[in-house]
Amino acid sequence: MIGTIKDKGPDQSGKWGVIGLPAFSGKEAAGSTNGGGNLLIPAKGEHVDLAKEFVQFAMTDNDLLVDGFINYGLYPAYIPVYEDPAFAEPDEFFGGQKIYETFIELGKTVPSVNYTENFNEALSASGAACAKVYLEGADPKATLDTLQKDLVSKFGK
Repeated sequence: MIGTIKDKGPDQSGKWGVIGLPAFSGKEAAGSTNGGGNLLIPAKGEHVDLAKEFVQFAMTDNDLLVDGFINYGLYPAYIPVYEDPAFAEPDEFFGGQKIYETFIELGKTVPSVNYTENFNEALSASGAACAKVYLEGADPKATLDTLQKDLVSKFGK
């Protein structure tokens, strides 16, 4: 996302900053994430062991990960690489703020997510509800109430 912000708004340089999410009164603040990726190796593939070695290399080689971060804006999931000084550099687009230090600290507070067999269907229904509000001007409370009722009815939870 950082690369997109910089690419689409070069005139915004120095006008952006990064902060943690607000917290509800009486609750501890937590980080959040939306994204990620998966790597899959077909069990019946021709070179499964070689593929596993490559994935381990590609996802844990600090030099490779830092190069991808610096040159392509690829933010790695491999936590030990965050010790590299590249993640402590100030970013002039963000007013000289060390944004990745902020991301690293916030990342420590992201709660784990318990995915269930209903996750994909519930996510799809939630997306459709958001689209109704954002694109069609539907009432947010009524839309969320209907979504809640539908999901409880469908999944019994």
